[in-house]
Amino acid sequence: MGMATVYKGIPLFYDGVNEKGLCMAGLNFPGFTKYAKPSKESGVINLAQYQFLPYILGNFSSVCEVKDAIKNINLTDTPLDGLTPSPLHYMVSDRFLDIVIECVDGKIKVYDNPVGVMTNSPTFDMQLFNLNNFMSLSTAQPQNNFAKDLPLKTYCFGMGAMGLPGDYSSQSRFVRATFVRNNYVVEEKSLLPLYHVLDSVFVPKGCCLSKSGYEITMYTSCVDVDNLLYTYKTYNNPQIRTVKFEKDIHDILTFPVTI
Repeated sequence: MGMATVYKGIPLFYDGVNEKGLCMAGLNFPGFTKYAKPSKESGVINLAQYQFLPYILGNFSSVCEVKDAIKNINLTDTPLDGLTPSPLHYMVSDRFLDIVIECVDGKIKVYDNPVGVMTNSPTFDMQLFNLNNFMSLSTAQPQNNFAKDLPLKTYCFGMGAMGLPGDYSSQSRFVRATFVRNNYVVEEKSLLPLYHVLDSVFVPKGCCLSKSGYEITMYTSCVDVDNLLYTYKTYNNPQIRTVKFEKDIHDILTFPVTI
């Protein structure tokens, strides 16, 4: 169950969750993704890019199972009906663990994800290394380490996080989401804290111009894995909507989404 475009009866998933609470999302990864060619090697499972997410969610119940199975998977550039494969990397999560899966130079790389965040390019190891540049940021008010002989003082709250990037690049969004996610004080069990974290990297129309037009946050989704609820809101409708997982359904059910 998740967000997808259905093309000729085939759901092309952006994200999803299965009946065991295993979650997976594919995010744009241009400039780094390079899928492999199909392999004839014995024991290798060839999967086209569009087959990867439904295969993982259709066969496994935990991140540990996925990590063990990845070594036998070959992620290929086989197109669907002539469509160019999407350059994606993936985050897979359960109740306890997060990993990131990337296909670079035809080889699958798996990273443990200690920060619980993924955005887009560059590679995940580079994103993690970049966090070193922001280790001095804090939720507390700063001390004067600039020049002790100068009478420097704080003049408003939040100055400990000065230097937290506010632009819409994927690296800056990674830093910002990681800072918010790992400092957010959760006072009640709900999905609202997760939506607040994601709102910190929301891209409004007009602020990020690309070759095809303005980049926007088309939709935001959060999953309640304990109750198997998929929730989402869209750019023009901030009301959170909910779809409940029904285990006895065997056909593809679609709910049209208006951005």
